[in-house]
Amino acid sequence: GESAVSPEPALPHSDNHWSESERFSAYKFRFITDDPGGKYTGRSGVSLSVTGLKIEVSDTQGGGKQLNCSSTCTLTNPTYIWYRNEQPVSEQNRAVLYLRDRTVDAGSYSCAVKGHEEIRSAAVCVFEGLQVKVEGAAAAPAEGQTVTLTCSSTCSSQSYSNYIWYRNGQPVSECRSSSCSVAVFSGEISYSCAVEGRDLRYATVYSPKDTRAVILPSRERKEGDSVTLTCSSEAGPPVLTFNWFKQRPAADESLGTGQNYSITNISSQQSGLYYCTALNQLGQHSSAPARLDVFYPPRPPSLSEFNGFNGSITLVCVSDSNPASSYTWFRKTGSSSEPFRNGSNLTLAAGTAGVFHCLAENRYGSSNSSELLFTSGV
Repeated sequence: GESAVSPEPALPHSDNHWSESERFSAYKFRFITDDPGGKYTGRSGVSLSVTGLKIEVSDTQGGGKQLNCSSTCTLTNPTYIWYRNEQPVSEQNRAVLYLRDRTVDAGSYSCAVKGHEEIRSAAVCVFEGLQVKVEGAAAAPAEGQTVTLTCSSTCSSQSYSNYIWYRNGQPVSECRSSSCSVAVFSGEISYSCAVEGRDLRYATVYSPKDTRAVILPSRERKEGDSVTLTCSSEAGPPVLTFNWFKQRPAADESLGTGQNYSITNISSQQSGLYYCTALNQLGQHSSAPARLDVFYPPRPPSLSEFNGFNGSITLVCVSDSNPASSYTWFRKTGSSSEPFRNGSNLTLAAGTAGVFHCLAENRYGSSNSSELLFTSGV
């Protein structure tokens, strides 16, 4: 009659589902014929022992995790290799792996024995959270351009079907899958994702915010000095480009790109308000303007005359300087000049005559006007 050969018990389909009793069992062959009494099972059988690697996870002080890789094989001084999300963990060749940072260390971990890297343990997920990647954006995306956000677990071995997306904390009804298409925005905006029914750490991406322009050094700057304008901003993903501008009455002047902008040998013409913009794949944000004050000594003063009451004349002395100048009028007497009045304006009564000039001075220097021969009418 016919015969059939089958193992007893039946072999499991996957090594991942073997019970401890199945890993160490005797397997026998049974012969069955078409005769009801024609059945025979071998006596001695074949002993089958399945060996492999497994990871045990335990808690440590401070909220960390300890991973222990072990094998049912007897190994002599084995060197272990650890993998995080399928990538080797550098400089970790012991059976025990300690993890402490819930953000940096999050991922799927497996282990293998050096020389047998093709045989790895089943992966365990540690510190699972969510992460968002921004795709499809140019190096300098324009406002209104579309980018794609993709939400995934920090553990490569985990995947989900139903996601919830938020824009500035409010649900985005049109996005329910792991991907969401959004437009680049000018201003502050943030996106985060979650998984329905799972209490996982939210992942958030956001356009630049808290953008700030600073001028260094912070001390007074005088003509001839050098200064550096520095832009800082918080953004996730990180800032791609910083741009610098100087405010002008008609249209702001574009100065250049880069987190730092340097000006050497500064002059008074470079005084003014400067600001920066920070740009990433989700949008841009501008800083408040920072004022650059360039200090310099008085320029040669100019003199003006104005007719007053009763035949008097007022002389006005003006000099361009920073900080503002103080003024002293001098009257020439013989070969020398003596201080005559303080202040930028000098009023002379009718009948006054003489040679006058003014001195403008601040803490960076001084400058004299030209002499004025003056005779007021009677």
